Amino acid sequence: MIDLSPWLGLSVVAPLGGGHRNDVYEVRGHDRLVARRTSRSAPALDRELDLMEFLERHGFVVP
Repeated sequence: MIDLSPWLGLSVVAPLGGGHRNDVYEVRGHDRLVARRTSRSAPALDRELDLMEFLERHGFVVP
């Protein structure tokens, strides 16, 4: 499973299918969420998060 201990109040409900490069899970806290586990490096994740924020600011819907 996935370690969600850094995010208090979240628990894994079940694995989800469809993740080609990452393990994907349904997660519950206050809301229904999706979490993924990846083997990307910290710099690669930082670039991905920057891109997702940029796209969202410009009207794109991002997961």
